[in-house]
Amino acid sequence: MSTFKNLTKHFEKYITIKGLTGERYNYRSKNHPVVDYELHKEICKNGSWLYIAVEGNSDVLDLDDSKKLYVGCKKERARMFRGLNGKNFHHEQMREVNGQNILEEYLEIGGTADIFIIGKDILEELAAQVTELQFISAILADDSLKRTDQPGWWYEQIILSEEKESWSWNIKGAGSEGKRAVKKYMQA
Repeated sequence: MSTFKNLTKHFEKYITIKGLTGERYNYRSKNHPVVDYELHKEICKNGSWLYIAVEGNSDVLDLDDSKKLYVGCKKERARMFRGLNGKNFHHEQMREVNGQNILEEYLEIGGTADIFIIGKDILEELAAQVTELQFISAILADDSLKRTDQPGWWYEQIILSEEKESWSWNIKGAGSEGKRAVKKYMQA
C-alpha cells in the first residue's frame, strides 16, 4: 500500500476553495485575485503538518489520481495565508504552476478544491505504528538529515517520490535530500 493510501483516513477537511471573489490584492508587487474559501477549522498554528488539495467534493478514502491536485507540507501558516490582514488564502505554489492547472484558471472554469490536513503528532504516531510507514520513523531519527522535526516535509517527499505524476499542481518531485533518504530507508 502506498504512503498516501496509509494516510487517507487520517486527513481532516481544512478549507474548501469555492472560487474567486472578483476582488484583487497586491503581494510582492503582483496583483492577485482574492480567493473565496470556507475554513472548516481554525487556521493552523505553527507546527509541521501535511496537506493535500483535491478536486472539490472528492472522497479522500477513494481518490482517483485525476482528482489529486497538490500535496505539500507546512511548518508555519504563512505559505497559505498572506495579505488582507492574514485572512486571505494565498498559496504561491498553487497559484504559479506549470500548464493550465494553476489555481486561478482552475477556479475560473468552475473548479473547486478541498484542502485536507494531518498534523505532526498523527504523522509521527503513524510512522511508529503502521508497518508500511515505519521507515519514516528511521528517517525522523536520523540526526544527519535536515528537517527531522518536520514529519510533514518527509511525508511530502515520500508521496512525491512514489506518485509525483498523480499530483497535477506539483511542478517538482521530491528534492535530492528526500530522494536519497527515501531510497536508503525504504530499502533497509
